[in-house]
Amino acid sequence: MDTALSPDGDYILGENGIPVKIYDTKELLQKILIKLTTKIGSFIYDTNLGSDLYTLKDAEDSEEIIKQKANVIVKKILCNLPQAELKNVEIQYINENDENSVKTLEFKIFLIINKKTETLVVKV
Repeated sequence: MDTALSPDGDYILGENGIPVKIYDTKELLQKILIKLTTKIGSFIYDTNLGSDLYTLKDAEDSEEIIKQKANVIVKKILCNLPQAELKNVEIQYINENDENSVKTLEFKIFLIINKKTETLVVKV
């Protein structure tokens, strides 16, 4: 059991004002998402928590090489989570309308959990 978090990292509150609890697949997906979006070494209490997925945003490699590197990073995160299996990773660059904006790299991560395909979207 865990507490549900919003994309901004805030607690999601129920109608009664108490944080919403999540279980099973939702809990596992949130755990994976936290590990993928936290910069490795940035959490002082556990410097092994996180990934270096964010470094792929500025990589000058081909999209295929970036996809392969993303696969390795996700598999490393999943190695201690036997309930989840990586099916595929897709990448897409997103350019904002503003010409001064920074490009965003979006990862669609397809996982198999409990014999069902689940999707996580991570933007860096």
